[in-house]
Amino acid sequence: RTIKRWRVSGGAGVCAGTFKGHKGAVMSLLRHHGLLISGSQDQTVRLWDLKEGGCVGSLWQAADGATKERNAVHALSMARRDTLAAGTWGGTVRLWDLHRTRCTATFDAHAGAVWSLLQADGKLFSAGSDGTVKLWDTRAHGQLPVGSLGSTATSGPLYTMVERDGLLLTGGYDQLVKVWDHRMM
Repeated sequence: RTIKRWRVSGGAGVCAGTFKGHKGAVMSLLRHHGLLISGSQDQTVRLWDLKEGGCVGSLWQAADGATKERNAVHALSMARRDTLAAGTWGGTVRLWDLHRTRCTATFDAHAGAVWSLLQADGKLFSAGSDGTVKLWDTRAHGQLPVGSLGSTATSGPLYTMVERDGLLLTGGYDQLVKVWDHRMM
């Protein structure tokens, strides 16, 4: 329920502060323009001022009255300049305008949890429990992905992604690192 900020020098760490306010486990962290952004099982995304140390905003995920677990936040990424993407346990991705602190789009991304979100080359990728990676055009706010990688039949959950030079690497339950050329989508 807390976030610890550490200063590390010479191999030793000293706690430089604690951010308190979430009512559930903190599942994801992201740094953006002097803010620390945290996603939690309590269905909120909190915005923390790294200079002053306090909470400067909170985004509530559960707008649809769904169960608490369904809206637990498991993944965060910047979708574009000041638009945050938040992925949930229930498979939903919500886009948030950080200046207005309001949701601008919601789409059902995966059957099961959204484990990872990644912005690369102006594209937003989501990886989920269904073993697929989906590509989203966040400018169009479309409800359908513009591309998909993987298969729900041949893979287990995909937990993490990194991108380098047009290649997308995924790691998941099947203990394989898969390399995808997303420029071919």
